[in-house]
Amino acid sequence: MLAAEGEADGAAGGCGSGSVRRPERAEALAILADRYVASHGPVTERDFAGWCDQPLRLVRNSPASRSARSSLGATACSGGPWWRTARSSGPGDVPCPGGTITVEVTPFTRPSRALRSGADEAAAAYGRFWELPCTLRWVDG
Repeated sequence: MLAAEGEADGAAGGCGSGSVRRPERAEALAILADRYVASHGPVTERDFAGWCDQPLRLVRNSPASRSARSSLGATACSGGPWWRTARSSGPGDVPCPGGTITVEVTPFTRPSRALRSGADEAAAAYGRFWELPCTLRWVDG
């Protein structure tokens, strides 16, 4: 985009004061990590490095990684630490390889046979996604 007359170089034009502060690389990576984990988490460092097209070495040694370990939270299991936020994690921790997943369903009404079948299929797909066995447990409400 070409800057209009009177605008600062690189400014977004139209709104505001006409100048845009560009964060340093480390700060930008930390901001990006926070937003990525909030929308995609839980994720690994490798997931984040691939998504933002940065070398894994850079991500591991960056303030973004330190920020994730402290403010975002990291769950340790094989495959490296999993970054997560309170919003991106479920009631339990991230399923670790070699573990199992249990999905609890509390229906509002008595579930039909079709609903139970659909829920079973969804739980199986979730287990395939994590490459772990997944069981579905119906809880009386």
